[in-house]
Amino acid sequence: MHDGYTGALLFQHRYKDIVDSSFSSIWIPDNVMVGSIDFKSSSTGNVITEIINQAVPDIQASLSCFPFYTRILKTEGNKIFIDAGAQERINQGDQLVVYRSSGAIHAINSDQEIVGLYKKAAGIMTITEVAPLFSVGELEAPPQCQ
Repeated sequence: MHDGYTGALLFQHRYKDIVDSSFSSIWIPDNVMVGSIDFKSSSTGNVITEIINQAVPDIQASLSCFPFYTRILKTEGNKIFIDAGAQERINQGDQLVVYRSSGAIHAINSDQEIVGLYKKAAGIMTITEVAPLFSVGELEAPPQCQ
């Protein structure tokens, strides 16, 4: 599993099982959709469904310690528009720490970025409006321009 924002690898685990082909074919017909009842009732579909069911708690456990992270779409004074909304379970009244970039970390004598951006907290924003795909919040004080 990779972070959709940074591309960083967050979780990797291999799952393995065996399909008993003595009762039926291991191939899934072209007209059978993954996740359908016909898929789950096939030997192969049953094994794949079990592997997915094994992976769910592992994925939940590995992601439970990651902070929420999203992009700022635009700012208007102390009003901030973020690229996360109801779909990401943002609620009116939620408070988020807003960070600003203080520059990239580079290798010595190189322009190649090796770690990422160094960030400093700019303030706390309180969500005032939530749409399905974005939200609007107010920063406790307008950001300082540099």
